[in-house]
Amino acid sequence: MKLLDIKNNLVKISYTADEIVALGSFLVISDNGNSYVAQVVNLKAEATGNFAIGKLILTFNNNGIVDNYDGAIPSLKAELSKLDVKDLLGLLPVEKPVILGEVAQQHQIMKLDEAIYEKRLLVCAEKFNDISIIVNNAVNQLNKYGEKVVVIDTDHTFAEYEPVRFKKDFKLPLTSKMIDFIYDTELEEVDAATKAVIQDIFYAVQKYIKTLDDEFLPIESFIDVVTAQYKETQMPEL
Repeated sequence: MKLLDIKNNLVKISYTADEIVALGSFLVISDNGNSYVAQVVNLKAEATGNFAIGKLILTFNNNGIVDNYDGAIPSLKAELSKLDVKDLLGLLPVEKPVILGEVAQQHQIMKLDEAIYEKRLLVCAEKFNDISIIVNNAVNQLNKYGEKVVVIDTDHTFAEYEPVRFKKDFKLPLTSKMIDFIYDTELEEVDAATKAVIQDIFYAVQKYIKTLDDEFLPIESFIDVVTAQYKETQMPEL
């Protein structure tokens, strides 16, 4: 195998018939102590030989730990070698394994850590059946860890899940910014003196919100505060 060209995060590789390269397989590119992992995303046979396009996806740092691709590119003199998907998956830290599926063309189950969902994992699929399988598998596995899952189903295609209706089954919690919004938009016809009193009440609630871990307040608690202040001040504006 030989590197022929590098552009952004894509590498073009030539290989012989004996060097079997499969679509979806992984390669290690080593260059002056730096190592990169590329996944084969395209294969092409021409009269002049066999060629593959690989996408740089991971970097080995100085401690030999796999990390996100850092944007650097290897030289054309870099050495190439195959990386078994089982060896690659074995390098990834997994505390709470979640099965995503089978690696294409590799017949290996991909298990990654539950933390991938906290990093806005994006999975694309063309068929709804595939989407349904991915969603149901994710929900079932995360439930085993005691995690709650919300499926945003705008087309009402997941009939097996009980729907939750906004404003009917639940109300959004209040943040400091939402209280500012209420103050700025809902008190336009209130006189200045009354508005100043309300501002003090809201400010006290906002200071309390900032002491909370998640910095939001259940709307019922906010209503309780406003109701108590109304009973004390008898301000109809509240």
